[in-house]
Amino acid sequence: MHLSPNQVIDDLQLANELFVSGQSQHYINRGSRVLITSVHGHSHERNGFIKGADEGTFVFSYLLAKYLNANWAAVGRELLPDSNFYLETEFKQMVRGEITGKNLLCVDIHACHAFRAFDMEIGTAYRKESSKDIGLMNYLNSKGYYCVLNEIFKARGDGSSQTMTDFFHTLGVNAIQLEISSCYLTGDTRLEWHQRIKLLHFLINAITDYYQDS
Repeated sequence: MHLSPNQVIDDLQLANELFVSGQSQHYINRGSRVLITSVHGHSHERNGFIKGADEGTFVFSYLLAKYLNANWAAVGRELLPDSNFYLETEFKQMVRGEITGKNLLCVDIHACHAFRAFDMEIGTAYRKESSKDIGLMNYLNSKGYYCVLNEIFKARGDGSSQTMTDFFHTLGVNAIQLEISSCYLTGDTRLEWHQRIKLLHFLINAITDYYQDS
């Protein structure tokens, strides 16, 4: 598929309106077996400290879900408890009620510092890496992205904490954390936007293949 520039512009406006709406959480049900999530699009609280947002992930996750015709869930307000850390949050409660028995694959979108050497990392938490995880990594690498699997951002909690990926696994749902270099998600130069749209295209195809082969 090829995205229409006019459609992307319209959808960006919608995504940005949702981003600034102040709504604590968002969920769009498209009847899909894929769920795209974003929990770090706004700054959030973790262990008494405020952590900065993974800038651009809210909007990117919205676009990815829209063009995949996938379900979408996102934290929508600043300073809420970190759902990628705490065992129980209102966002996790909402998602639990929506996805049980309905979704085959959940993809949790995050961003990492542009100084990381890779473009993307796939984290599987405590689940053993599958042939589909390796296939997704290989597909993205074949398109010119440097994609790695469980090297730094493994989507694992530390002790009593629980990532979204591990949360999905406890519900019996396949999930991955997709850590994307922030250079693909922020900024407003034409080159950065070109890279962003290119990545959207490839992820749409890659994720479609990932869950259809299950």
